[in-house]
Amino acid sequence: MSQRRLFFFLSPALFLLPPACGGDDNSDSSSGGASLSGGAPAQGGNANLGGKPSGGRSGGAGEVSAAGAGMSGAGAQAGESAGGTGITGGVGGMASGGSDAGGAGGVGGGGSVMAAAIAVGRLHSCAVTTAGAVVCWGATDHGQVGNGVIDPSSDGVFSSPVAVEGLSTGATSVSSFGDHTCAVVSGGVMCWGANDQGQLGDGTRTESAVPVAVSGLTSGVVAVAAGESHTCALTDAGAVQCWGKNDYGQLGDGSSVDYSLMPVTVTGMSSGVKAIAAGLGHSCAVTSGGTAKCWGSNLYGELGMGTSGSGMHTPTTVAGLTSGATSVAAGANLSCGTTSAGRVLCWGRNDDGQVGNGRSGTQALEETAVAVDGVSSGATAVSAGYGFTCAVISGAAKCWGNNFYLVLGNGEAPGFSSPTPVAVSGLSSGVTAIAASSSDHACALTVAGAVKCWGSAGGALGGGNSDDAPTPIGVVGFP
Repeated sequence: MSQRRLFFFLSPALFLLPPACGGDDNSDSSSGGASLSGGAPAQGGNANLGGKPSGGRSGGAGEVSAAGAGMSGAGAQAGESAGGTGITGGVGGMASGGSDAGGAGGVGGGGSVMAAAIAVGRLHSCAVTTAGAVVCWGATDHGQVGNGVIDPSSDGVFSSPVAVEGLSTGATSVSSFGDHTCAVVSGGVMCWGANDQGQLGDGTRTESAVPVAVSGLTSGVVAVAAGESHTCALTDAGAVQCWGKNDYGQLGDGSSVDYSLMPVTVTGMSSGVKAIAAGLGHSCAVTSGGTAKCWGSNLYGELGMGTSGSGMHTPTTVAGLTSGATSVAAGANLSCGTTSAGRVLCWGRNDDGQVGNGRSGTQALEETAVAVDGVSSGATAVSAGYGFTCAVISGAAKCWGNNFYLVLGNGEAPGFSSPTPVAVSGLSSGVTAIAASSSDHACALTVAGAVKCWGSAGGALGGGNSDDAPTPIGVVGFP
């Protein structure tokens, strides 16, 4: 499990406005953040596969979950808000070293802290606590953990949560997919990590190991979605703005520039949007009327417009999901959404069975939204990763697709795969949010405020060591 996948581009995250504004990434309510609480996102399409250093160094794409039990949004990252009623402990000091030793300022030291939202990146993970603090764990090769460390060696892998510098309160959601992370903090957007395409939104292309403010988005933001190398935000007015890489038109403003260092408004989305998601090379949103729309790369039909190949630089309606959508997730050339009836629909790349409709194979892409087998009701969150997808269904965590990196969480060997949902071991109830990475792990949030992760991402699982986990393990410092 020491191999890793590399991509030319990646993306994903989900977010929704608060209930008053509309649904969220995974539910009618709003949710926010990336990393995942109930949210969706990340997959790989026109990408190269590479090897993952055994030290757990190369980044990771993931989803975000916002406070509450769901996906993303102001209050709940992936549509639903992640649970948790209070903090029973505090952010304490862990060992000052990196790698398996943990990290200074990590969760722990004085009891447990309850999580309210989660997100996963390529080789790191994050959570928002019920006190509004942000903590992360995993690789720091681009500073994506946010604790001031940039270290591509194994010493830079923090296998237990550490505090993100300057974010001890006020955070409502967090999101990640690649090697950067973003959070909504007191209504503004803060980002940290990789910045080669301007994905941090601070007007530069300089990576940062500590949070920096996104230009022009210091207030009024309810959700953020971090894709592979681009980012989008949703405002309380229902407007969507994106920044960063734009090689496939994933910024949605109709331009053909390679990237934008500053936020630009998505065409036709100056208002009326209630949920957002960012994936590998595309982005998606749900309007206040329940219509799903996507833009950017369409190599595998991930825009859901009935064709594959050429993409769109402005939003296009997803065929099969023109009404009733409550949340949306964007992964690696894959998109998914939840409906007001509790169904999950997916579209795009399906060679590994990640669409969940029982099909798989190199020709099994889906160019319009199709129903996931066996999920006719009860779905509250969905998250699309690389070659696999996960969802919360009637409080249970279920995943489908390729299990090469143990990401299905059912204890099966890497050779196992499933084109239909399978139950994640030990998470048959009480799950409020879920996040699937663009690489090699997934995490879930429980109603008790616990964070459980599984896969082969080493320190990104947060168990205090670099071991793989074919079934969920508890993240250090949480219940």
